[in-house]
Amino acid sequence: MDIKAIEQELFTLSKDNIVAYVKRVVPDAKPVIGVALPKLRTIAKRIVKDDWRTFLTDCPDEYFEQQILKAYVIGYANADIEEMLIYADAFVLKIKDWAVNDAFCASFKIALGHRERVYQWLMDYAEKEDAYLMLHRVKKVNDVNKDKWIGIGGHFEAGESPEEC
Repeated sequence: MDIKAIEQELFTLSKDNIVAYVKRVVPDAKPVIGVALPKLRTIAKRIVKDDWRTFLTDCPDEYFEQQILKAYVIGYANADIEEMLIYADAFVLKIKDWAVNDAFCASFKIALGHRERVYQWLMDYAEKEDAYLMLHRVKKVNDVNKDKWIGIGGHFEAGESPEEC
């Protein structure tokens, strides 16, 4: 797996309008090269046919597109669920923006065939080393919880306000 060749390909596919768009909608993203998501999906599918394990291990996380590629590769790779969860474990703690999270979640189709195991894996993140999994609501228009951090699995109790919950 030639990681440098993939990085060069990304720069060859760079478009200024995509750089501007990503910086606008994902302001906290890593540095952006500017490659369209369909192109990244195509590259990821090609990587999965090659030595995807080496790619996931050796590809740096310097650029937004590298993170998206890793998300797609984990999602598209065909391996045992336990192996994929090991790669997912290494990856999810590096997710720092909604776009990389969405790319990972949308492509992680192996979860559909292993719902109980993936649920158990996710619950391990609900509380880990005195840290708690929280959801930051940033996207939905007119959301009363916009810009709030919400714990998973919560619900309103009778008479409780959203803030109290």
